[in-house]
Amino acid sequence: MKLAIHNYLFHLIRLLLKLIIKPYLLLCGFRIEGKNKLPQKRCPLIIICNHAALVDTVYLIAAIKPKITICGAKNRFFSNIWLRLLMRIANIIRAEPCENFFEECIKLLDADEILLIYPEMGRNPIGLGRFETTVAEIALSRHITAIPCYLSGTYLADSHFVRLIVGDGIRPAGDPESLTKTYRNAIVQLEVISKTYLNRVL
Repeated sequence: MKLAIHNYLFHLIRLLLKLIIKPYLLLCGFRIEGKNKLPQKRCPLIIICNHAALVDTVYLIAAIKPKITICGAKNRFFSNIWLRLLMRIANIIRAEPCENFFEECIKLLDADEILLIYPEMGRNPIGLGRFETTVAEIALSRHITAIPCYLSGTYLADSHFVRLIVGDGIRPAGDPESLTKTYRNAIVQLEVISKTYLNRVL
């Protein structure tokens, strides 16, 4: 009973924050290209995106209508009670150890949850880095579609130029290495589109 109340309170806090943050970000100039490709209801799905800044997660939570679970925070973000509380409110799970992370992601997908996973498994402000095969392994294990996204403008903290470009869903096929390359190529293509939009604005 107590656990159910706690879960309800965390859900209520997330909902209230989203109702406040999303209009603010849109007012500041946040734009989404390909919004119709994002999920509109709860379903087993993986969202993959580049990761340049901590604030990326805030924009993605605001952009995606259903509740999502952010998968992949390092242990240092759970080092004290206040950080753990923040992670709980934001619905973020640990990336370490890897075995537990994989199992937790599978359980969430089996429960029809939407996962947000950064394939680089860490921030890379200077461009796309190396993609880990973790997302591909998870997707292949349950035959889960992944939706590629590219988020630009967050590293410079200039909300007037923040854009989220959403690509077409990618069904898993092949081995983890080849599927990981497919994911990366898709996000690279979205990066090119993002630069085109930025050039139009400038």
